[in-house]
Parts: sequence; structure tokens; C-alpha cells
Amino acid sequence: MFIQRAAKVFGMMALIVVMETTSGSAQAASAMQVLQRWSLGGDGGWDYLTVDSQHRLFLSRGTRVDVVDTRTGKVSGTIPDTQGVHGVALAPELHRGFTSNGRADSVTVFDLDTLKTLQVVKVPAHNPDCIVYDPVGKHVFTFNGRSKDVTVLDATTLAVVATIPVPDKPEFAQDDLAGHIFVNIESDPGQMVVIDSRKLTVQSTWPLPGMPRSFSQVCTYFKCLPRVRKAAAISFSSMLA
Repeated sequence: MFIQRAAKVFGMMALIVVMETTSGSAQAASAMQVLQRWSLGGDGGWDYLTVDSQHRLFLSRGTRVDVVDTRTGKVSGTIPDTQGVHGVALAPELHRGFTSNGRADSVTVFDLDTLKTLQVVKVPAHNPDCIVYDPVGKHVFTFNGRSKDVTVLDATTLAVVATIPVPDKPEFAQDDLAGHIFVNIESDPGQMVVIDSRKLTVQSTWPLPGMPRSFSQVCTYFKCLPRVRKAAAISFSSMLA
């Protein structure tokens, strides 16, 4: 999460467009440009970012979620009382959003239109970090750092339907919308767990030999987003050179 932590230090957000290239790190670097810089102000750093189709950026701020209009860079709404919030998952077909509240061991369910809280659901785990909504099974997954497991909620009834143990602290996760969720595990060396999002079980655990845990999040992106894999690899290589 070194990119997110850097954002906390500088206290501002840059909207960046990265274009895929097919030849050379110099071309990859020249294809990236900063379009705007938004000074958002207010207390709290931030963690995960989520964007929807309504030009809204959901930005976790420690005790609340600020909603930013991506056309203006201005805060247009707030979801309060989300203690230790890490991430936001959206279920447009249910008109619901979900936040993972790490310090409260809970999920806040909110109305996507009004941003008003509908319900707060306690999870039987500790420090929910990343949160993912799977639209096929209509499940919400929280990845719980302190208890080293994954909680699965029915997105409609909000009942807990499964707890999935993982080998160490889960960090970031990505749903491929084809029955798999890829989760990076903060162990040393790094690991990646593949969850069967239909059976709600661990399908595979992939060791990442020679790769420290801070880089396993990068691998999650590489595995699940093949269109940007090459451009991302070039960009990270340039950063680390």
C-alpha cells in the first residue's frame, strides 16, 4: 500500500491517466500525464479509492467516506461514522454500497442514491480491510487483516454466510467476475490466494518466491487486469530502476 501511504503524506490527490504502450519504458513514461490535482482538505488520510458510473469517487478518510465529483474535484457528499474505514464496494443493481470499517469490525450499508446509512452489520472477524462485491453470487467479501480470514455476507439479506480462513493477513483483492477472487497475502515471502467465489472456498494458494509481501498487491493487478499488465510492469520497472 505504499502508493496510498504516499498520498496520505502529500495530502492531495492526482487524477492520472495511464495509456497502454507496446514498446519501451520511455514511451510508457511519456504516455502518462497528470490531468488535474485536487486539494481536498479535511482531517484523515485515505486508503482505497472506488469510482462509479455517476462520476463519483468514494474516498475513505479514516472515520468517514468522502464522495468527490470527478468532474469538479469537489466533495459532494459524506458517509459518516465509518470507524477505521478502508474500502468501499458498490452494488448498483441493489442500489447499495458497503464500507469495511476496520476499527469497528463492521460493514456500513448505505443507499447509493442518498448516501444515507441503511444498516451497520457486525462481522465475526477483526479489522476488515479490503471489501469486494461479487455481482454474480451477490455476495460481499471482507478481507480481515487481524483475524486472517475472509467474511462473506449475502448482499441482500446481509446475513453472514461463510468464513474463509487464509494463510496470513489478507490485503488487496480483485474479482475477475468469472468465479475467482484473487487475494494478496502479506507474508514473507508473498503469497496469493485464489477464492472460488461460487463455492466460497480457497481454490489455490500460489507462493511468490523471492517477492516481498509489499509487492504481492502488484501481482494481484497483473493477474486480474491483463490489458494493463504490460504497461504496469514497465511503469514499476522504471520506478524501481
